[in-house]
Amino acid sequence: MGNLLKDMSYSEVTATLELFDFLGVEREHFYRLRANRENAAVVVRAILGEWPVWKTITIGGSPCPKTADLVAKGFVVPAPTADLLDTISSTDSESEEHQIELVRVPLLMLGLSRNPSLQRIYNQIGRLGLDDCPPKVAIRLRQEWKDQPSGDSVAIGTRPIFKDGKFHLLYVARGIFGELLLTSAFHSYDLPDYGSVDGFNDFIFVRKQVT
Repeated sequence: MGNLLKDMSYSEVTATLELFDFLGVEREHFYRLRANRENAAVVVRAILGEWPVWKTITIGGSPCPKTADLVAKGFVVPAPTADLLDTISSTDSESEEHQIELVRVPLLMLGLSRNPSLQRIYNQIGRLGLDDCPPKVAIRLRQEWKDQPSGDSVAIGTRPIFKDGKFHLLYVARGIFGELLLTSAFHSYDLPDYGSVDGFNDFIFVRKQVT
Protein backbone atom coordinates (compact mmCIF):
# COMPACT_ATOMS: atom_id res chain seq x y z
CA MET A 1 0.00 0.00 0.00
CA GLY A 2 1.21 3.52 -0.79
CA ASN A 3 1.20 6.69 1.31
CA LEU A 4 -2.07 8.19 0.11
CA LEU A 5 -3.93 7.71 3.42
CA LYS A 6 -1.02 9.14 5.39
CA ASP A 7 -0.26 12.07 3.07
CA MET A 8 -3.81 13.23 2.26
CA SER A 9 -5.36 15.65 4.74
CA TYR A 10 -9.00 15.51 5.83
CA SER A 11 -9.72 18.72 3.91
CA GLU A 12 -8.31 17.16 0.72
CA VAL A 13 -10.47 14.08 1.21
CA THR A 14 -13.64 16.14 1.63
CA ALA A 15 -12.75 18.37 -1.33
CA THR A 16 -12.28 15.28 -3.49
CA LEU A 17 -15.60 13.85 -2.35
CA GLU A 18 -17.27 17.17 -3.11
CA LEU A 19 -15.91 17.01 -6.66
CA PHE A 20 -17.19 13.45 -7.12
CA ASP A 21 -20.54 14.51 -5.69
CA PHE A 22 -20.73 17.40 -8.17
CA LEU A 23 -20.04 14.94 -11.00
CA GLY A 24 -22.91 12.71 -9.91
CA VAL A 25 -20.95 9.99 -8.10
CA GLU A 26 -22.87 8.39 -5.26
CA ARG A 27 -21.89 6.21 -2.33
CA GLU A 28 -23.09 3.12 -4.18
CA HIS A 29 -20.56 3.78 -6.94
CA PHE A 30 -17.66 3.65 -4.48
CA TYR A 31 -19.01 0.39 -3.13
CA ARG A 32 -19.01 -1.04 -6.66
CA LEU A 33 -15.40 0.04 -7.19
CA ARG A 34 -14.30 -1.62 -3.96
CA ALA A 35 -16.18 -4.78 -4.89
CA ASN A 36 -14.77 -5.01 -8.44
CA ARG A 37 -11.05 -4.32 -8.72
CA GLU A 38 -11.05 -4.81 -12.48
CA ASN A 39 -13.40 -1.85 -12.91
CA ALA A 40 -11.46 0.12 -10.29
CA ALA A 41 -8.26 -0.39 -12.31
CA VAL A 42 -9.94 1.16 -15.36
CA VAL A 43 -10.93 4.23 -13.32
CA VAL A 44 -7.44 4.55 -11.81
CA ARG A 45 -5.80 4.29 -15.24
CA ALA A 46 -8.00 7.15 -16.46
CA ILE A 47 -6.71 9.24 -13.53
CA LEU A 48 -3.04 8.28 -13.94
CA GLY A 49 -3.01 8.69 -17.71
CA GLU A 50 -1.12 6.58 -20.24
CA TRP A 51 1.11 3.75 -19.17
CA PRO A 52 4.79 4.76 -19.02
CA VAL A 53 6.89 3.17 -21.75
CA TRP A 54 9.23 0.55 -20.32
CA LYS A 55 11.21 -0.19 -23.49
CA THR A 56 10.90 0.57 -27.20
CA ILE A 57 12.01 -2.20 -29.56
CA THR A 58 12.13 -2.66 -33.32
CA ILE A 59 10.61 -5.70 -34.98
CA GLY A 60 10.09 -6.70 -38.61
CA GLY A 61 12.31 -6.00 -41.58
CA SER A 62 14.12 -9.33 -41.36
CA PRO A 63 13.26 -13.00 -40.77
CA CYS A 64 12.61 -14.07 -37.20
CA PRO A 65 15.77 -15.71 -35.73
CA LYS A 66 15.75 -19.46 -35.17
CA THR A 67 16.90 -21.24 -32.04
CA ALA A 68 20.33 -22.00 -33.49
CA ASP A 69 20.93 -18.29 -34.08
CA LEU A 70 20.14 -17.47 -30.44
CA VAL A 71 22.22 -20.32 -29.02
CA ALA A 72 25.17 -19.28 -31.19
CA LYS A 73 25.03 -15.86 -29.52
CA GLY A 74 25.16 -17.36 -26.03
CA PHE A 75 21.49 -17.37 -25.06
CA VAL A 76 20.10 -20.36 -23.16
CA VAL A 77 17.09 -21.95 -24.88
CA PRO A 78 15.86 -25.25 -23.35
CA ALA A 79 14.57 -27.93 -25.72
CA PRO A 80 10.81 -27.35 -25.19
CA THR A 81 11.28 -23.65 -25.88
CA ALA A 82 13.50 -24.37 -28.89
CA ASP A 83 10.74 -26.37 -30.57
CA LEU A 84 8.26 -23.57 -29.94
CA LEU A 85 10.60 -20.85 -31.24
CA ASP A 86 11.29 -22.74 -34.44
CA THR A 87 7.54 -23.02 -34.96
CA ILE A 88 7.20 -19.27 -34.46
CA SER A 89 10.08 -18.60 -36.87
CA SER A 90 8.69 -20.88 -39.57
CA THR A 91 5.23 -19.30 -39.43
CA ASP A 92 6.41 -15.70 -39.04
CA SER A 93 5.40 -13.45 -41.91
CA GLU A 94 8.05 -10.83 -42.53
CA SER A 95 6.70 -7.31 -42.10
CA GLU A 96 8.11 -3.83 -42.53
CA GLU A 97 10.44 -2.70 -39.80
CA HIS A 98 8.56 -0.77 -37.12
CA GLN A 99 8.88 0.21 -33.49
CA ILE A 100 6.55 -0.82 -30.71
CA GLU A 101 6.36 0.52 -27.16
CA LEU A 102 6.40 -2.05 -24.38
CA VAL A 103 4.94 -1.71 -20.91
CA ARG A 104 5.95 -3.86 -17.94
CA VAL A 105 2.94 -4.47 -15.70
CA PRO A 106 2.54 -6.42 -12.44
CA LEU A 107 -0.75 -8.27 -12.84
CA LEU A 108 -2.09 -6.80 -9.60
CA MET A 109 -2.01 -3.37 -11.29
CA LEU A 110 -4.62 -4.67 -13.73
CA GLY A 111 -7.03 -5.03 -10.84
CA LEU A 112 -6.95 -8.82 -11.03
CA SER A 113 -6.94 -11.17 -8.08
CA ARG A 114 -4.18 -13.70 -7.53
CA ASN A 115 -3.90 -16.52 -10.06
CA PRO A 116 -6.14 -15.00 -12.72
CA SER A 117 -6.86 -16.95 -15.89
CA LEU A 118 -5.01 -15.84 -19.00
CA GLN A 119 -8.34 -15.11 -20.67
CA ARG A 120 -9.24 -12.65 -17.91
CA ILE A 121 -5.87 -10.98 -18.35
CA TYR A 122 -6.39 -10.47 -22.08
CA ASN A 123 -9.95 -9.25 -21.56
CA GLN A 124 -8.74 -6.68 -19.04
CA ILE A 125 -5.74 -5.23 -20.89
CA GLY A 126 -7.95 -4.08 -23.76
CA ARG A 127 -9.86 -1.92 -21.30
CA LEU A 128 -6.63 -0.37 -20.05
CA GLY A 129 -4.98 0.78 -23.26
CA LEU A 130 -2.77 -2.28 -23.77
CA ASP A 131 -2.43 -4.92 -26.50
CA ASP A 132 -0.97 -8.42 -26.53
CA CYS A 133 2.52 -8.84 -28.01
CA PRO A 134 3.43 -10.49 -31.30
CA PRO A 135 5.40 -13.69 -30.45
CA LYS A 136 8.55 -12.27 -32.06
CA VAL A 137 8.70 -9.69 -29.25
CA ALA A 138 10.00 -12.41 -26.90
CA ILE A 139 12.88 -13.19 -29.24
CA ARG A 140 13.78 -9.57 -29.91
CA LEU A 141 13.60 -8.64 -26.24
CA ARG A 142 15.87 -11.54 -25.29
CA GLN A 143 18.41 -10.35 -27.88
CA GLU A 144 18.39 -6.71 -26.77
CA TRP A 145 17.87 -6.86 -23.01
CA LYS A 146 21.49 -7.15 -21.91
CA ASP A 147 21.11 -5.67 -18.42
CA GLN A 148 18.25 -7.81 -17.10
CA PRO A 149 18.88 -8.27 -13.36
CA SER A 150 19.88 -11.71 -12.14
CA GLY A 151 16.87 -13.60 -10.82
CA ASP A 152 14.42 -11.53 -12.84
CA SER A 153 11.73 -13.23 -14.91
CA VAL A 154 8.97 -11.63 -16.97
CA ALA A 155 6.18 -13.19 -19.03
CA ILE A 156 5.65 -11.98 -22.59
CA GLY A 157 1.98 -11.15 -23.04
CA THR A 158 1.40 -12.96 -26.32
CA ARG A 159 -1.79 -14.84 -26.95
CA PRO A 160 -1.05 -18.42 -25.84
CA ILE A 161 0.63 -20.37 -28.66
CA PHE A 162 -0.87 -23.79 -29.39
CA LYS A 163 1.57 -26.66 -30.04
CA ASP A 164 1.52 -30.40 -29.30
CA GLY A 165 -1.86 -30.26 -27.58
CA LYS A 166 -0.85 -27.51 -25.16
CA PHE A 167 -0.92 -23.73 -24.96
CA HIS A 168 2.42 -22.04 -24.31
CA LEU A 169 3.45 -18.73 -22.82
CA LEU A 170 6.97 -17.34 -23.26
CA TYR A 171 9.18 -15.95 -20.48
CA VAL A 172 12.39 -13.95 -20.62
CA ALA A 173 14.63 -14.57 -17.62
CA ARG A 174 18.14 -14.25 -16.28
CA GLY A 175 19.49 -16.81 -13.84
CA ILE A 176 22.60 -18.70 -12.84
CA PHE A 177 22.70 -20.28 -16.30
CA GLY A 178 22.67 -16.92 -18.08
CA GLU A 179 20.14 -15.20 -20.31
CA LEU A 180 17.22 -17.53 -20.87
CA LEU A 181 14.15 -17.78 -23.05
CA LEU A 182 11.64 -20.14 -21.42
CA THR A 183 8.13 -21.42 -21.96
CA SER A 184 5.32 -22.38 -19.60
CA ALA A 185 2.76 -24.91 -20.89
CA PHE A 186 -0.96 -25.07 -20.19
CA HIS A 187 -2.97 -28.15 -21.11
CA SER A 188 -5.70 -27.77 -23.71
CA TYR A 189 -8.29 -28.93 -21.18
CA ASP A 190 -7.76 -25.60 -19.40
CA LEU A 191 -9.88 -23.98 -22.11
CA PRO A 192 -11.69 -21.62 -22.37
CA ASP A 193 -9.54 -19.72 -19.86
CA TYR A 194 -6.09 -21.08 -20.89
CA GLY A 195 -5.32 -21.92 -17.25
CA SER A 196 -4.22 -19.53 -14.51
CA VAL A 197 -0.97 -17.78 -13.63
CA ASP A 198 0.63 -16.41 -10.49
CA GLY A 199 -0.88 -12.98 -9.89
CA PHE A 200 2.48 -11.57 -8.85
CA ASN A 201 4.10 -12.19 -12.24
CA ASP A 202 5.12 -9.19 -14.30
CA PHE A 203 3.90 -9.24 -17.89
CA ILE A 204 5.07 -7.34 -20.96
CA PHE A 205 2.35 -5.83 -23.15
CA VAL A 206 2.28 -3.41 -26.07
CA ARG A 207 1.05 0.09 -25.36
CA LYS A 208 -1.75 1.06 -27.72
CA GLN A 209 -0.97 4.05 -29.91
CA VAL A 210 -3.19 7.04 -29.22
CA THR A 211 -4.58 8.42 -32.48
